[in-house]
Amino acid sequence: MTKDIMVYEVETLPDGRSTLQVISIEDTLAGQEYYVRLAEPGGDYADTPFEDYPQAYAHWRNTLRTLGIIVPYKAPTVQVGFGETGHAAAPARTWVEVYYEMHSQLATCNVGTEEATAVRDKFMADPEFKGFAAEIYIAAEGKTDWRNAIIRVACKRVMVKEKIESEQIMMNQLGSLSTFGAF
Repeated sequence: MTKDIMVYEVETLPDGRSTLQVISIEDTLAGQEYYVRLAEPGGDYADTPFEDYPQAYAHWRNTLRTLGIIVPYKAPTVQVGFGETGHAAAPARTWVEVYYEMHSQLATCNVGTEEATAVRDKFMADPEFKGFAAEIYIAAEGKTDWRNAIIRVACKRVMVKEKIESEQIMMNQLGSLSTFGAF
């Protein structure tokens, strides 16, 4: 059983000795696992596991942000192709990236401003946000800050709107059946 460790991101913390890292460990039995590692001087470390690189990277970046270290966002380089030729497909985004993008855009706004409302409305129209609304709602549920409250409201509105639209489509389809309601 071999374990290969790959380091993706490293940032030195304000104490000048500790580092915060995004790593992956390739295990022949368990496969590839992603971690955010707090490495202390003397070889001590603590790992926090994540399902994939985007989640680990988002946690690493937000932890640094809380410490006052601003790291520019870097989109993952994972490419998804659908058989097209001549050009690469757009990078696939996860719900974590969509959530943190909205959260970071709200961070530049003040509470209750038209800017915050515009950010909410922009994301409610975004197909990726709509597709991940349930996951994002669950992620924002336990947090009480105003940004997550706006995100929860946007998710609820998207989910209610989609439910109403799907019920309307179902009723239209049932209404178009000539035998429906005959009994």
